[in-house]
Amino acid sequence: RKRGEAFISAKLDLLRASVEDPQRTIYVLEPNVKEGMCALRDIQRVLWIENMKGQGSTFEALLSQGRFSQSEVRRLKEAYGFYLRLRCELHFTNNVRQDILERDSVLTIAANLGYAEGAEDQVAVEKLMGDYYRHARAVYRFLRFYLQTNTRGRSLLERLSRWFRAKNLTPHISLFKGRLYLAQNPPEGVTPEALLEIFAISQEKD
Repeated sequence: RKRGEAFISAKLDLLRASVEDPQRTIYVLEPNVKEGMCALRDIQRVLWIENMKGQGSTFEALLSQGRFSQSEVRRLKEAYGFYLRLRCELHFTNNVRQDILERDSVLTIAANLGYAEGAEDQVAVEKLMGDYYRHARAVYRFLRFYLQTNTRGRSLLERLSRWFRAKNLTPHISLFKGRLYLAQNPPEGVTPEALLEIFAISQEKD
């Protein structure tokens, strides 16, 4: 039992170091698909922790416990599949173990993954990188929640309570039990600049 607790503690420390390090970001030009922030290894750490806790080592097991919503687990699983496919393509294209999506090869990778069909080179690269960042953002949201709740997640009752009792401050920001929440899918047209109002709101509610 002590070995299991030590294993979980060690993996959680690595997960926190990866996600909470201010020097790390998902928005890198040449992302490391395996060891980068919110990439394959971070997702695997979640599965390893859950397996050591006796909850199972699959996404289906993670969903069956009711601690995380179907959409949260689905996005995590989709990101994992995307990263695996991208990493395999990196290996096949370079004929070596290659985990970094380098600028010299990104166009070839994009073409091999089908992003170049009917698109100009720059557009193909933008589509691939756009998908990468989209998946990384989804993983980041999950991991932050996973760590903030100490891997506990949120029960169905808690999710329903927040859904019905949260106070909508703006179309994309709500307040529940003294905490601000950002909508999973902000309304169309909401820009990153518009989201800066969350800081102003947080100061008003402090």
